[in-house]
Amino acid sequence: MPSIQEIGVKLLEGAAISFGKDWGTIESYARTEFQKMAIQLADIADNVAQYELDNSKGYSPETGKALIRMQRNACESVFVAMTHLTLVAVQNMLDEVFSSLRSAFGGTFSKIL
Repeated sequence: MPSIQEIGVKLLEGAAISFGKDWGTIESYARTEFQKMAIQLADIADNVAQYELDNSKGYSPETGKALIRMQRNACESVFVAMTHLTLVAVQNMLDEVFSSLRSAFGGTFSKIL
């Protein structure tokens, strides 16, 4: 399972690539938001992995997906409220970031993202 730091780095890398020259417009918000998201993603993935080993522990991949959607919605709201970005631009960026997480970490991340 990737560490919180590894997840956070991938989130930031993906966002920086997605926004290219406009990265500076959201970087300060992104660092804070993605740090929080990395903690949540790691916790959700850990709980899903526990469930897959013993379904009396953790929670199902479906529950993990629902929790990820809630985290994503919260992140989208912050970016749209605190920057000049449109919801579509933020959603596109998060699509790319989550895709890079699935590619980088596979396993449980592929099931919940």
